[in-house]
Amino acid sequence: MTPDSLHDRVVVLPYHADPLQQLARDLIRHHREQLPDLTGVTLLVDDPQVSGPLRRQLLDAATEQGFGGLVGLDIRPLRDWVQSFVPDTVRVCSAVSAELLLVEALRPYQHLFNQASPWLLASELLELFQALTLGEIGLPADCDSFIDRLQNAYGVRDSLRQTLGREATIVHTLWHAWHEQLRAQGLTDADSAHLLALRHSLEHLDTQHQLWLAIARPPAPAEQQWLQSLLQREQLHLYLQGQIATAPTGYPDQHLQPLAQRLALPATPPPTTAYVRLLESVFDQNDPPLRESARQLAEAAPESPARERLAVLLADNAEHEARAIDLQVRQWLLAGKTRIAIITENRRLARRVRALLERAGIQLADAAGWALSTTSAAAALERWLECLEEDFAHLPLLDLLKSPFVFADADAEQHRLATWRLEQDLIRHENIARNLNRYRAHAHDRRKRLANQADITPLLDLFDRLEAAAAPLLALRRGRHPAARWIAALQQSLQRLEMDRALEQDAAGSRLVQLLEKLAGGVDAGAFELAWGEFRTWLGRHLERTHFRPRPTQQRVRLLGLAQSQLQQFDALILAGAEQESLPGHPAISPFFNQQVRHELGLPQRETHYAERFYHIRRLLEAAPAVLVTARAEQDGEPVVISHWLEHLLTLHQQAWPDQSLLATPLAAQANAAEAFQVAHEPAVPLPSPSVQPVPVLEAGLLPPGFSPSDYQQLLDCPYQYYAARALQLKPPEEIREALSSADYGERVHRCLQALHTPVAGLPEPFDAPFEPANRAAAIARLEAISEAVFADVLADNFEHQAWLARWRAFIPGYLDWQIARRQGGWRVSQTELRCEGQLGAVAIRGRLDRIDRADEGQAILDYKTGRSLPKPAEVRSGEAIQLPFYALLQQQQAPEQPVLEVAYLHFDKADKPLKLNCSLTADELQPLGEAVGERLQTLVNQIEAGQGLPAWGDADTCNYCDMALLCRKPVWQT
Repeated sequence: MTPDSLHDRVVVLPYHADPLQQLARDLIRHHREQLPDLTGVTLLVDDPQVSGPLRRQLLDAATEQGFGGLVGLDIRPLRDWVQSFVPDTVRVCSAVSAELLLVEALRPYQHLFNQASPWLLASELLELFQALTLGEIGLPADCDSFIDRLQNAYGVRDSLRQTLGREATIVHTLWHAWHEQLRAQGLTDADSAHLLALRHSLEHLDTQHQLWLAIARPPAPAEQQWLQSLLQREQLHLYLQGQIATAPTGYPDQHLQPLAQRLALPATPPPTTAYVRLLESVFDQNDPPLRESARQLAEAAPESPARERLAVLLADNAEHEARAIDLQVRQWLLAGKTRIAIITENRRLARRVRALLERAGIQLADAAGWALSTTSAAAALERWLECLEEDFAHLPLLDLLKSPFVFADADAEQHRLATWRLEQDLIRHENIARNLNRYRAHAHDRRKRLANQADITPLLDLFDRLEAAAAPLLALRRGRHPAARWIAALQQSLQRLEMDRALEQDAAGSRLVQLLEKLAGGVDAGAFELAWGEFRTWLGRHLERTHFRPRPTQQRVRLLGLAQSQLQQFDALILAGAEQESLPGHPAISPFFNQQVRHELGLPQRETHYAERFYHIRRLLEAAPAVLVTARAEQDGEPVVISHWLEHLLTLHQQAWPDQSLLATPLAAQANAAEAFQVAHEPAVPLPSPSVQPVPVLEAGLLPPGFSPSDYQQLLDCPYQYYAARALQLKPPEEIREALSSADYGERVHRCLQALHTPVAGLPEPFDAPFEPANRAAAIARLEAISEAVFADVLADNFEHQAWLARWRAFIPGYLDWQIARRQGGWRVSQTELRCEGQLGAVAIRGRLDRIDRADEGQAILDYKTGRSLPKPAEVRSGEAIQLPFYALLQQQQAPEQPVLEVAYLHFDKADKPLKLNCSLTADELQPLGEAVGERLQTLVNQIEAGQGLPAWGDADTCNYCDMALLCRKPVWQT
């Protein structure tokens, strides 16, 4: 084959051309005689993303030739097609097995990499080994020879050889250990198999078969040889896009130079348009100094060639940038553009742009998608695995049972009712936080205790089904097992949960099922024994690395990464996030070898990364007649450096055409305007009125039948809070507590003191001897015994609860000292935990009094406090804190013949200080204060019944601990 005929089969297109359209038209014309049957023709692509646009171009080209369809044409990724030529005798190690195999190989060499994660190290090593294999770079058999090679590459002295030897030993040892592991399993790694397949394809490919290939990445050396061989055999048509230079130049020109040199391709003619010359000056590192380049450009073109097709938006911040992109896309759609692309490497920006456009009813075809681990299907799987790890803890269990993916074939109403009974009866009312056996036992106990005749069979059946579904995985929890067995157990578990069929009906769920099947089928090289934690790590890594891409209903707007945009043309595009950190971005830092050594070994270097990125950026600037480049000035309050190439472009353009700016100033201003952010939708129902300070009026029948001290206090603190919590009964459900809270602790202290003074069923007898110094030790011992009994149940659940018991026990001696002194003062305990009811005119009042003491002259009411804070005495005496005078009103109605002489708090605050009464009110203070408190309550109730509004005060102290904040929406209405 002559060089001229070889060059006829290699098409190098300029950046502004549409390579997919050109390839499609050339292929159809070349095979015109055999249309519509293209059997024997294979079209190879490098990225599956281009398959859809390429098929449309082929159909358009066939239609131009008079054919409405095509048959027999095979369109496949290059690597997939070549894989069919791997000899049958070769067993290829799957990507799934390769990772497990390398982790297995690393285990005996843990001492080489200290505490580094074997999974992360395996990922780095696989990337290094792939580069070594595809570059056909062999490592010597002995480590010393490899160290010698690295020493020469690093250029270090013999004195540093020992330090260098560590890196060489790790790579050399693990490289050979991995390959020994492969040989022991009778396997070949995928990259070696790829090179073998390339050679075998040249031997076994039908001589009449024609290949058409469009490639945008730099081929590996073996692939270059393969391409050259097929071209010489006249079985390949090769399409490239870019510029071929006679000598190394700037980044974009470096992309195809190795292949061009091998094929002896002629240099690309110099640019003929002013716009192309401008871009060449930006990216060509060998161009003259900026000022000279600007002068030459201005002389050749007095008017800027970029103003009609290229604009740059320098946004104030990330939100401004996203809004500008959203606005520009909507404007382009209104202008009739149908192929719009947003190209970005900034996924955070991409997510925000997606949200803004979908808010406007514009769907994006997202080529990258998002991690499968973030989908609801993966969340349901994660919740199930958490149930197994956490002994069916209530949070993951309820999330799982409320998911649409579990027990899909069960009766929906029965399943919903069983889940509700579990949550309300057992978890919330019985405060059972985990363990299927405890759920079962308390279901039976609750039914007996409450004489409840409700059928608990559905609830028990639910527990049985969960237990059966967990069995395959729980059987493996305590040992190491092959990865294939873990996956099989997980699949069996999902089948028993009926999740497999439900997942198949969901787009993301079916992707999850496919992943599990891939993992099951990919573990083909031995035992790969994993413990539970390793299995979870392995599965989690695959969920993170696997992407879910929903199928969009239209393709007018596409969201792509740089590499995904290869070979494509658009009506308009936005190159978004043009900051140095994203475009071009920074290559991943390998822990192995510096750039000089990588160059000496023939490994990809930092320059390779930049060359590919700049190639895509350079091509995209000519990939559409309208291009917008965006960048932001700051992110989260930190300044952001824009891309150097963009800064160079703006500076060069400003120097050449100082009166013609590329900045999209009008768009930037519009994106900051509030009206540009608004999207007009015809509401299905009238929109609500703007929020104002809530002042609801209580409707008849909603006023609670009576008032406790906490009800009354809440009405005083914030009438709206009282309205929502008490009248509408919107109090949130109590949190399920696996550990004692301060409130639980207080309840148990109350119970201890109650049992010390009065009989309590199920607890030791009260102390019936007088509280005197002689009986102090016996009283302490009795209260200790009572306390042990009161705290016994929570100590069985959680050993950490010992701290709460120890805290209370520290108060016991001090309390008995105080009680002895109290008795010597003439007071004796009369009643404890007394529930009282009474009337203030037409208003019913109620409450529970912790303790009533009696003396010859009258009675005293004590309220135990175990929290850190008390009302201030001034608040109590002014009637703003009403609990103590309220208790006096109640007790005076219960025993009017005995005056209330004192009401006070007994505060258990610090065990190292003597106990004393706080906020004590005497009889002289109680009479006027109690009357005022009672009269105010009657007045408030009368006003509420008369239609007086219940406003939200907005008091900071009350709002800080308010459960009704989402209803009140104070930040919205308060100015």
